Amino acid sequence: MDFFGDNVKFKMQIQALASLLSIFANIYYINNADINLLSVINVRFVLFYNIVHYISIQPMRKAILELKKPLKNLNRHLTLSHLFIYIAILFFGLIWMFFTPSLKPQYNISTLKLIICFGSSVLIESLAEKDVIVAMNYDNTKQLTIGQCLALIVRQVGPAVLMSFNLSSTVTSFCFCQLIGSIAFVVVHHRMGKEYSYLVDSPTDKAFPTTFNQIKHFYDKEILNQVWNNYKYGLHELTWKHCASIVMTFTNLLTLKEQFIFNQIQFLSLAIINGAFMPIIEYINNDLQYKIYKNSRIGDYNEDKAVELTSTIKSTLKGFILSGVIVCLFSCTYSQTIIKMYNVTLLANNSGGKLLFLQSCYLALIMIYELIENLITSSLQEKAVRFGLILN
Repeated sequence: MDFFGDNVKFKMQIQALASLLSIFANIYYINNADINLLSVINVRFVLFYNIVHYISIQPMRKAILELKKPLKNLNRHLTLSHLFIYIAILFFGLIWMFFTPSLKPQYNISTLKLIICFGSSVLIESLAEKDVIVAMNYDNTKQLTIGQCLALIVRQVGPAVLMSFNLSSTVTSFCFCQLIGSIAFVVVHHRMGKEYSYLVDSPTDKAFPTTFNQIKHFYDKEILNQVWNNYKYGLHELTWKHCASIVMTFTNLLTLKEQFIFNQIQFLSLAIINGAFMPIIEYINNDLQYKIYKNSRIGDYNEDKAVELTSTIKSTLKGFILSGVIVCLFSCTYSQTIIKMYNVTLLANNSGGKLLFLQSCYLALIMIYELIENLITSSLQEKAVRFGLILN
């Protein structure tokens, strides 16, 4: 495999730039904004955004890509994703309204305002879902990377610009840039995805069903079953990936200051790994998924394909293990130095170096988990995904 192909180089450069700008922006926030407000936004409501996005969009996206279905009827299936978004915003919005710990009046934060803002952000991004799925299907790395990183830069750097010129308050700046980031995401995908638009029917090519019998024939049953399986399988993944944020959001075990410190450590470790390792890891994953799909169909077995697939899996395992070891060694040696370079006394005085080391080791384990997940979702039947078992 060519680990340093043009796609990987481009993605590493763009993600490194986005991570670097985000780090500088966070240093500005720590020195110029109320860390309690930052904690509420970056922990509670970014979690709300992540959960709504994952629950409403990811199951359908994964189902369409995993089953390798023709993209012609993509729009009709995405109508379900839009319905799921409204349901998720309403359901989780009520949970956030009534079950999150109350904030002191001095913070002047409207929970409803933030729910509407971050929920609307998911709604806006869903407008580009067709272009995102087509880009992922054809491995259009440039489009995906620019859309993702531009949204990240707007959301991370934009509030710092607004606050530095005293154009708006902290909360308003983050809300405004959250929405602008989503709009930028949609614009990038619409403009760069035009060349593939002919592959997908327009939304008006077939009227939306009005009776139960029409609904049964309107949607692909295999896709619906896979969506349900992805949804059930993804719930536990969503829970343990965001377990720390869930605990901080719904309990008072940590003060807002302590939540902010932990969130900053998470941010630093993710910024380093996303900029340095994630493009290579995703490239390995994509290559592995493609070869599994191409070589492991039932009734299409031969020895040469088995050797090629085995070699790919071995190379992938080596790549992931090597990346994990590098992350652990790097974080063990340089975590305290990075905290000092970050120039934030608040983190340095609260065991920031140790927390960064532990968080980096945790993310190294996440890499291995992502490999296992891709092996499962790429090669197994839906019952295997459903029960988490290898059924051959």
